Amino acid sequence: MIDGKLTHRTRAEGIRLTLDDPAAVIDLGENPAYSQPIPVREINISYETTETFDGDTRTVSSKVTNIVYRVTHDEYDVVSVHPDFLDQPDEWPDWLPPLVEHHRPAI
Repeated sequence: MIDGKLTHRTRAEGIRLTLDDPAAVIDLGENPAYSQPIPVREINISYETTETFDGDTRTVSSKVTNIVYRVTHDEYDVVSVHPDFLDQPDEWPDWLPPLVEHHRPAI
């Protein structure tokens, strides 16, 4: 058997949370066609965890790769966070960053 030296490992992981809290709402922006605020009944969060090995040094990082809200709305029931905002938790609703961190894969 050929033995190799591990230098990089990536894992993808996702969670789904059912929400039953009136504070779980999202604002879709200034467009008057959107009702304000929109209640969120479920959220799906995807993470990617990366391990990099350099000799005896192991570096681990985790990032959010997708956020999808299931919402209560007359015209649609799924809203995704634009990829440009996945690494900007200050742009997310206030209730979301604590959930993302609480369920982040152990690193």
